[in-house]
This record gives sequence, structure tokens and C-alpha cells, in this order.
Amino acid sequence: MVARPAMTAVTSDGSVAGLTDGAARIPALDLLRVAAIAAVIAIHVIAWAGAEGDEAESWRRTLDALARVGVPAFVLLSGVLFGRSDAPPSRSRGIHRLLRLGAPWLVWSAVFNGLWLSTVLVQGGPLPTVWEIFSANLEGPGYLYFLLLLLQLSALFMAL
Repeated sequence: MVARPAMTAVTSDGSVAGLTDGAARIPALDLLRVAAIAAVIAIHVIAWAGAEGDEAESWRRTLDALARVGVPAFVLLSGVLFGRSDAPPSRSRGIHRLLRLGAPWLVWSAVFNGLWLSTVLVQGGPLPTVWEIFSANLEGPGYLYFLLLLLQLSALFMAL
């Protein structure tokens, strides 16, 4: 393992504070993070590249399918690094993680539900039932579905 370089920041009172816990980095995990970033970028680029039915469509579909490993790789990294921390597992650490993941998920859910309902109203369709809205949110609405997955895995980690 390679020692983590010291990362520091100057605080408001002028003192220097460390930003890391001193745990050793694992180069393979850094490489996985880079590959996952590239895969997620590829997914988004492929979605806008070319036209349906052109000669490159089969290549785009193949690359898109291969790149779909990006988000699960981030989920895997999150679990490995959360469980690997030097700090012992604690209820307060788990609650902090749940809040850190839950806040953006709640904001995104509110935005997603607002857009969904406004689209239904503009199109004049039937409003979704409370159960349809609830179940859609349990599946992880829209692009940030992985936040709900990380919340669920974090809750499971805390329970174990």
C-alpha cells in the first residue's frame, strides 16, 4: 500500500488542519474510480452521439452496455471505503452517512415529483395516485437512483 499524501487546509484562524485520516490508499481502488468515471462519462456521451438507425448504432449500444458497469463500480467503492475506514463503525457515523446521502435524495425526489406532476397536468393526463408516487420514489426516481441504493446499503451496513 502507498501512504496517503498529507492533505491540509488553512482554517479561518490561520492554523493548518489535516483533511485525511491518514489511512493508506489502495492504488487499485483509485484506478477503479478512474474507470468508473470514464464509464459514466461514456454513458452520457453515447446517449447524445449519432442518430438512431445509422451504421454506428450497434457500436454505441455495445459501448453503452459495457459502460453500464460505472455506477455499480461507484456503489462497490462506496461500500468498500465505508467499511474500510480507520474509525470503528458507530451509530453516529452511520447516521451522518445516511443524512449526507438522504438530503440530496430528498431534494431530488421533490424536484422529480414536481416535474412529473407538472408534466402530467400540462398534458392533461390522470394524476398519479399516492401509491404510484410512493413506489416511484422507493425505486429511486430518475437519474439519481443510486442515492437510494446507497442509503439502503448504508442502513444495512449499520444493521449488521
